[in-house]
Amino acid sequence: MAEKQARAEYSWPTEFEVIDPTLIPKRRWLYGKHYIRGYVSVLASQGGIGKTSMQNVEAVSVCLGRALLEEEVHEQCNVWVVNGEDPLEEMQRRLAAVFIHYNIKPEEIKGRLFVDAGRELMIQFAKQTRDGILTDEDMLEYMVKEIKEKKIGLVIIDPWVSFNDI
Repeated sequence: MAEKQARAEYSWPTEFEVIDPTLIPKRRWLYGKHYIRGYVSVLASQGGIGKTSMQNVEAVSVCLGRALLEEEVHEQCNVWVVNGEDPLEEMQRRLAAVFIHYNIKPEEIKGRLFVDAGRELMIQFAKQTRDGILTDEDMLEYMVKEIKEKKIGLVIIDPWVSFNDI
């Protein structure tokens, strides 16, 4: 009986209704065709290929509003890079290399780039328990508050698996 009641609450499939395409909002690309505001993007490959290095340059590129890697920056915004593998010292080293290579002055990036790093970060989005997958709602609320307060338009979580126990 409960199963029939639950099924009665479903209201799909939904018939597709053709609308004027000019009424559909355009995608809000931030960087190239990789990062889009309001969506999750994933960069995946084997370890040691250079994902972190590339994301560091992309983050700086978005902060500056300059195409450092020949990808168009559609929207300049503040960026938060959260790295769960490397210590902060390594992130500083990698970002210093970006600044030197592209001749970027500290004042160009000040207040626009946020970086947290290290395996000791107390960030865990989800974990598997006997009761199922649990999320840390308080931490997520805190992150959303900080993102809004600091006007961060792009958050890079590297690598995603470091921040989940599932």
